[in-house]
Amino acid sequence: MPIGSLWAAKPVSGTIMAISSHVALIIAIAGINGFLRTIIDPPFLYLSYFYLWFFIGIVAAAMFSTLFYDRLGAGVLGILGSLAVIFVSIQWRTIGAEASMNTLYIQMACLGGGVGMVLISGALGTALAGDIHKATLRSASLHSIRNFIGAVAAPILGWFIYRQNAIH
Repeated sequence: MPIGSLWAAKPVSGTIMAISSHVALIIAIAGINGFLRTIIDPPFLYLSYFYLWFFIGIVAAAMFSTLFYDRLGAGVLGILGSLAVIFVSIQWRTIGAEASMNTLYIQMACLGGGVGMVLISGALGTALAGDIHKATLRSASLHSIRNFIGAVAAPILGWFIYRQNAIH
């Protein structure tokens, strides 16, 4: 893994954006999945719609980020995506069993779009920073690190949730 290709200001910040959004994605999916299964307990079809809306948000963010990256840049796209994630997070802090599935579908699309926008803009910022001939090296390094940290974060999160559920 050519990690030395990331040692500049813009690739490092893009890598941090992509990694932090990836970990936020893991935490958000685990949290809302736990909420849905323990509080609302919807049938499988509703869960499928739920994750379909999540996928729609990611696809919309990918198209938006790709089309507007040259005009807005990684920083503005990252801020917009982060604001969407913050908006949904504030909504979910007060969520209860009376939450409608339609509202949750829209919030999951916003979450997928926000996290996707931060991840994609960070990845584009990393790949396109510097010599274009080394973009593949930077991209390979970024995604290797991102996937490794995501693979480490998931079991730690699972252990933490299991521990919290055992206490409560």
